[in-house]
Amino acid sequence: MLSGVDPRVASEADTRIELSAIYTSLSTTEPEVAEKARSRGHAELVEPQQGARRLSALAQLNRHERLVMLGDPGSGKSTFVNFVAQCLCGQALGHATINVQRLTEPQPVDDDDRESEGPRPQPWDQAELVPVIVTLREFAARGLPPDGQAANAQHLVNFIKAQLADTPVAEFAGHLEQQWFAGCLVLLDGLDEVPGAHQRRAQIKQAVEDFATTFGQARLLVTSRTYAYQRQDWQLNDFAVAELAPFSRAQINLFVERWYAHIGPLRKLATDKIEAQARELKQSIANSPRLSEFAARPLLLASWPRSTPGAMAACPRSANRFTTTRWTCCWKLGKGPRSWRVSPRPACRNCWR
Repeated sequence: MLSGVDPRVASEADTRIELSAIYTSLSTTEPEVAEKARSRGHAELVEPQQGARRLSALAQLNRHERLVMLGDPGSGKSTFVNFVAQCLCGQALGHATINVQRLTEPQPVDDDDRESEGPRPQPWDQAELVPVIVTLREFAARGLPPDGQAANAQHLVNFIKAQLADTPVAEFAGHLEQQWFAGCLVLLDGLDEVPGAHQRRAQIKQAVEDFATTFGQARLLVTSRTYAYQRQDWQLNDFAVAELAPFSRAQINLFVERWYAHIGPLRKLATDKIEAQARELKQSIANSPRLSEFAARPLLLASWPRSTPGAMAACPRSANRFTTTRWTCCWKLGKGPRSWRVSPRPACRNCWR
């Protein structure tokens, strides 16, 4: 469902939208490239340089047993976590379309970058892994010891088991404990969203690092906003770091096509109408530098197809009003990604200057 993309953009009318139907694979970029984009005060559309290949987020996860995935707000960190877990579960259950084949499908590339031998699947060399998602904000609230006490791997294990206790798969907790040693994929989402004082964040770091040491066969992915991970004392020891890149033009186009291909039949639209709306939205984005800037963020792009492409083509402000129905992206020029604010107020006048 769309809430698998992000609950903030889900609505009652969208409850039938499946993440697997619209998900578009994410890319990573070199840290220095991302830093240059931030220093210019905006998230720009990233087109691969000639001769350079950006690794996909999945390729990074495949390459590193311990990985921190960084990204700006709306870049797709939680969506990536949910999609990986969904596909691994689908593979284990023998699902026809939600599986490793869907997970590893080739990334979209622009026409100039297409290879003569055709697109290649993304790498995934892992055996069947049991995915376990932990929202670190919830772990901090209910799984950590009192302030002043050191946290360790057992606190994280106990929290996961407690989460399973009230579900239909409670009996799986014992089997899962064996998987810590046999191999699993623990997805720790939202390192930067841990509430409370620095002490609680230090405990999270202790628990994650001790878990990685205690259960050496387990693979770990931690997500965090980029700016929050810059503090030296907050960085995890012996974890590789990758950063999500904004959508390229090819990724934007593929997402729009998939969205309309999925939502069109649900709205009982004719095929030609679906294709026309997708084409109109892609053209609107291509013709507007400001819309292109916003479309490079997957979360914002996920909101637009529910508006009217023609209205956005005529006036970008209509797209801005639509994407800010639930929260406002208010950009202070020259301040970089930190200036994106969550607010119930209408967008300020500077948003489209």
